[in-house]
Amino acid sequence: PNATYALNMVIKGLVSEGCHCIVSDLEHNSVLRPMYKALKIHHGRYSIFNTDRPLSESIYPFCTMAVSTTAVSSLTGGV
Repeated sequence: PNATYALNMVIKGLVSEGCHCIVSDLEHNSVLRPMYKALKIHHGRYSIFNTDRPLSESIYPFCTMAVSTTAVSSLTGGV
């Protein structure tokens, strides 16, 4: 029906027992809330990477199955 519903479906489908999720420091509640809930249920953990550094320094060191990152944000006014 909408983007939030789609995000919930993807997050619930990917998070599994002992999972480690990685998200950017700009993520919206439509990503964070279902992720936190799913990780709590499945005893997972998460890391937040900073978007003010190059990706090679902030996210590439993590080994992961999926990455959620905001490409453009109305919070900062930047692209």
